[in-house]
Amino acid sequence: MIISHFELIFKPQSPNSPPSTGPVDNLIQGYFLEITNLSSQTIEYLLRFRAARATVPNRSLAGNTIYILDRPDIDNQFGRLNGSFLATSFTPSTGRIELDPNETALVAVLPSAFGPIPGIDTSPLTSPNFEVRGIVELSVPAIAPPSTGGTFTRPVAQTSSPVPTLLTPQNRTTYFKADGTISDQTQASLPTSTGAALIEIAPDRGGFVIPPLDRFDRFDFDFFDASGFSNADLLAGLLANTDPETAELTELNKAMAEAGIGFAIERRKVKAS
Repeated sequence: MIISHFELIFKPQSPNSPPSTGPVDNLIQGYFLEITNLSSQTIEYLLRFRAARATVPNRSLAGNTIYILDRPDIDNQFGRLNGSFLATSFTPSTGRIELDPNETALVAVLPSAFGPIPGIDTSPLTSPNFEVRGIVELSVPAIAPPSTGGTFTRPVAQTSSPVPTLLTPQNRTTYFKADGTISDQTQASLPTSTGAALIEIAPDRGGFVIPPLDRFDRFDFDFFDASGFSNADLLAGLLANTDPETAELTELNKAMAEAGIGFAIERRKVKAS
């Protein structure tokens, strides 16, 4: 379900300074989202950020953002948004957001402008020339039940009814003078896609369906994030069911590149024994 738009910025406040004035402030703007589970059971939420495919590095979420999750039992868990430069869909590296009944989580996504963070962000932004806009989605994905010894198990819906969820999205902005000191801070609530703060999210129904394996031009790897399985297991299962004689590998490789999977498949002739 679409929650709101987002806008991440690390740039000067305007392209040029007004005549006879000093340099304009730089600003850092992040996206903040409070999520409250109002249902009577524990829920795992999946958060996703979508943006247009970038053509230059300073317009991509890949490698340019940090993700922070604060829950009642987790104090500021740092991560990043997973996705390649060619991707249009990005999910948190920390995984899903699990909330007990009436628990609230705060999510923050910020431009990577705070120096290296070991294991999370080793190449932060060093100059104020970054901005990305897009939409934020929140879902209640199907989850894999406890393993019974097989490789694949059918994911099941978390609940049979929509999940009441309270959402508060915001932009928060900090302004910096030329000497690096903070000159101002602002925050503004963002409209939700429904116009309401309380929404009901229909749970994913579950199941594991491999699409027609000769039509990868219509294949969507987003289900990897929501399936409850590792990408390696799902990709192995996908390739095992691919007909090497008829599958359109060009489209498969294109889909994998857009999903941030950093290798390609090629067809080879098998030597006669």
